[in-house]
Amino acid sequence: MKIKAALVMVVCLSLAITGLAFAKDAKNAKNVTPKQAYEMMQKDPSIYLIDIRSPWEFQFVGHIKGAYNIPFYFVSTKYTPKGQTYIFGGKAKVASKGRYQWIKNPDFSYWVGKLVNEDPNAKIVVYCRSSQRSPKAADKLVKRGYKNVYNIVEGFEGGFGKNPYLRMKEGWQKAGLPYQYPDKVKTMDPKYTYQGLMVTK
Repeated sequence: MKIKAALVMVVCLSLAITGLAFAKDAKNAKNVTPKQAYEMMQKDPSIYLIDIRSPWEFQFVGHIKGAYNIPFYFVSTKYTPKGQTYIFGGKAKVASKGRYQWIKNPDFSYWVGKLVNEDPNAKIVVYCRSSQRSPKAADKLVKRGYKNVYNIVEGFEGGFGKNPYLRMKEGWQKAGLPYQYPDKVKTMDPKYTYQGLMVTK
């Protein structure tokens, strides 16, 4: 019985550590904590805040008020079993585990450029759920020539806490910073929703 309990504890601990390791830093963009990002936005209202999560996350999980939803990835509508091939970014890949795979948004840079009027000096802050996707998006924008790009390192929900099924270890929500949940405000301003085509297969 003690061996089983110890094994369960080890598995839970490893899952928690994996969740905490989810958060990544951008290599080329600047990295800021949720509180630092909030302070920046309070001082400078000209900052463009971009939520790069999927439209479903933006709507059903909640988002930071004033954030524009421009997804960096979409979620496939087709389940891919482990070992099967799927297409990612136009290339064939083998699924390392069974899941609904991510699909890159081919129009991400276009919509960001449209939002900021192609201004290379525009201040852009990006975030995702746990800072796994946003560093890639932020670095891509730097490579596209944008000079003031920031990545929120802990994301909106943060990493996993003691419970491997729950997030809220760090992140914007855990920091107690303001956000909105569409079910509470009843509607979303279409100005902030994604206007492009969604690729799901």
